[in-house]
Amino acid sequence: HPSFSSIETQFRSLCKPSAVSAISSSSAASSPGAVTSPLPSHEALGSSDEEPSYGDDDPSEIYDSSSRVPDNELKEMLRKKYSGYLSSLKKEFLKTTKKGKIPRDARSTLLVWWNSHYQWPYPTEEEKIKLAEQTGLDQKQI
Repeated sequence: HPSFSSIETQFRSLCKPSAVSAISSSSAASSPGAVTSPLPSHEALGSSDEEPSYGDDDPSEIYDSSSRVPDNELKEMLRKKYSGYLSSLKKEFLKTTKKGKIPRDARSTLLVWWNSHYQWPYPTEEEKIKLAEQTGLDQKQI
């Protein structure tokens, strides 16, 4: 079995860009650190046009322009098909999330009540009914 240092040496040589990718197990056992290849180094690493990828490529280069065309067509088709549904959902969502301002008089009435009940600012059901009558708000708003 090869020693740890010979394996480490082989590993380091493999990690170098100029290293050859094939190691014969017989030469590794007979001469530690030896790296051999049945192919010349430029063929073992690939052609000069093919550079090794390390994950820092631009993602737009991965897909050619012809693959983007069907995506755009699909996007446009889906947009046309569901545009009415999406716009109605958008309108409904805006209605439900839209919160109106509480009238100034109601706000001041609630603030007075809250200041007088600062130790426990949670109105009982009876107090909610009174405050709703005074402010003109719903009990849920109080």
